[in-house]
Amino acid sequence: MSRSSLPQKRIRQAEIAQLFDVGRAAVKNWIDRHDSFPPPIRSDGTDYYQLAEVLAWGDSRTIRSNARNPDEPPGTTYGARARAKLKAEAQPRSAGVLAVDDEEAAQSLVAELTGQLGKRVGGTSQVAYLELLFCSTLLKTCLSPSKWDGLVSAARESSVNAILQHIGRTTDDLLKNNGFIPGFAKAITSLRPDPKALVDVLDRVPELGRAGFQLLLDKYQDMASLNSTNFFTPHSVTTLAAELLIDGATTHQTIYDPYARSGEMLIAAAAALPRGGTTLHGASPDNSTMRLAGLRLMLHGITATLSSGRSTPWDETEKLSRNADLILTNPPFNQPAHILTGTWPFGAPPKGNNNFAWLQHCFNSLERDGRAAVVLPNIASTSADPRELAIRKALAERGALEAVVALSPKQFRRTPIAVCIWLLRRNTNPGAPVLFIDASTGGRNGRSQRMFGDETRNQVLAAYRAWRTGRAIDQPGAAPAKSVQLAEIERENFSFYPPNYVTTTNWQQATVEHLDIELAKVARQRDAVRRAIVTEVPSTAKPASGKLEQWSLDSLCRVQAGPSNSLLKPANRAPGHAIPLVLPKHLADRRITGQDEVRLKSSLGAFKLAEDDILCVRSGSIGQVALVTDQQKGLYFHTNLLRLDEFKRDLVDPHYLLGYLSLPHVRDWLQRMSKASTAIPTINAPTLRQLTIDLPPLSEQRRIGRSLRELDDQLAAVRQLTNVVEDYRSILAAHLMHAKIPNNGVEA
Repeated sequence: MSRSSLPQKRIRQAEIAQLFDVGRAAVKNWIDRHDSFPPPIRSDGTDYYQLAEVLAWGDSRTIRSNARNPDEPPGTTYGARARAKLKAEAQPRSAGVLAVDDEEAAQSLVAELTGQLGKRVGGTSQVAYLELLFCSTLLKTCLSPSKWDGLVSAARESSVNAILQHIGRTTDDLLKNNGFIPGFAKAITSLRPDPKALVDVLDRVPELGRAGFQLLLDKYQDMASLNSTNFFTPHSVTTLAAELLIDGATTHQTIYDPYARSGEMLIAAAAALPRGGTTLHGASPDNSTMRLAGLRLMLHGITATLSSGRSTPWDETEKLSRNADLILTNPPFNQPAHILTGTWPFGAPPKGNNNFAWLQHCFNSLERDGRAAVVLPNIASTSADPRELAIRKALAERGALEAVVALSPKQFRRTPIAVCIWLLRRNTNPGAPVLFIDASTGGRNGRSQRMFGDETRNQVLAAYRAWRTGRAIDQPGAAPAKSVQLAEIERENFSFYPPNYVTTTNWQQATVEHLDIELAKVARQRDAVRRAIVTEVPSTAKPASGKLEQWSLDSLCRVQAGPSNSLLKPANRAPGHAIPLVLPKHLADRRITGQDEVRLKSSLGAFKLAEDDILCVRSGSIGQVALVTDQQKGLYFHTNLLRLDEFKRDLVDPHYLLGYLSLPHVRDWLQRMSKASTAIPTINAPTLRQLTIDLPPLSEQRRIGRSLRELDDQLAAVRQLTNVVEDYRSILAAHLMHAKIPNNGVEA
């Protein structure tokens, strides 16, 4: 698809004045006095206006005779004047599409860019550094080779501030000219990079392709601590949703995502549809992710319109128009409903949850024969809330629900919540059966989320397409599925959860291709272990030198108990905001290995974690400790944990303290001092504050902390290898029990 036409460009007030050939005061006067003047979108303190809307407004205002130019006839409008100027100034616009790259090479490149090189450029502002990489990738893709080479050459000679300003402003101009929200320049120019490191980064940017860019996006959402209102939808989910919805669709479709996040659903839709004649539109209340969406769409060479939406779009009743043939969206999960003014064809949703408000907004926004794919959390399928139950009942009875696909948990990087894809149809068919597909055991465990690839997706699509064409769905190569009549759904109290209807075990049959993929993962992890494991004791492993001083823990840092248990009781858990919560079970090998997500009425602001905080188990497995990394800041900690923070940095290094707390004699002390009044060992904050810490000089602490951190990195690599080999063994065993592996005629 070609890029958007020029009128999609966004412009500032000063640019409006230039187009209409009037003073800035005249533009400000129009904005202040005329309610019909198009509303702006504000980004980083600047108002931006949609050029198409400004031109349309200008068409309604005739230029007075004393203000016309000599070549302008009577009746000329400001819109006509602006169009003539745009036509005269029009120039071909650069275009480019991000290349497809090798995944293994991409992993190595991203590791280099985000390692020491990234620290030298980004320092403590790693989110801004990633935005610099995004912008540089866009410029390399869209600028001519000579202009990109000129930028890199200038970076070798000019000041870093000048280069950062140039990258930021050029990126924002490209976004504006393509109709997208700008705003990257402010974050990028806040960086204070090492000049040589900046040049090294720009030299490596041309090697980034789609796989590498996706890895950077994964790191971005981790470091930016995105929650369910703005985290990204995984590629596997967007691709499956798009192919389910667009199956059999033709060109000339209007596709809409009312909660566009970073544009991933629109990108998946463009990839799944035949080329030509498709209109893509997205909306979002979050300008930061919307400008990233614009950047991503440009990198894929996709034309789309993005607009500033509301977090409750169903309230815009006067603007509602059913004009989308297809809707794909992943709205925020389980958000409290502050506004419930809207049109509810299946019943008003409860005040405590917006899930069914979003679902019905999508239904209302469809054309007569339109269809929608909506990602919803599993709780929406089974909730006992009377209003949500009534909505599910109405959906089933009126035949608006076509199918539901259950996905495995941990699809998302930032939450373990499991989801389903709901397929809706505007042209209802009362009493029609519903197809339930259970892919909840599909996919493979990754490092921080569960992934499914082409095999799982194809099995789900095989079941769905067989059902849509009237063929048997229980055929080889299809995911477990069942077409369920209304009477059976009613007997299940209108549950829409596929496992309630589909009986299955782990249904994925291991293929040779699947085995090859898993074996390649084993090989890569072995290489990672070889790189991490040292062959001899490093020189920094010598014992501490200098005099050891003894300090009580409370003289070195604050010891804070976790939130009151009353804040986390079930009665306080809904409705409310999604809170990523670290529990004792998430502490292993001095690291935080995961998190749960709970919904609370109350805020836990006083218990938000920061980088280098140390967590200690308060109740249960006494002695477990973990250090909070940059990627984990913004999480919250549980009642059964204690936090060490506010360190006196002139006395103690947190990494050294972490190692000290892991010493056998310290763990023994903690267990001796723990209380077991409830049959569960417990240590409280006052007791922990009494712990005596042996401190060498600060320089020695840092050296020791680095050595122990290196060993922890090695341990993590080995544990990951163990997990990967275990996964491979399970898949190989399943394969061997069902079929022989082809050996090309060679006897084993």
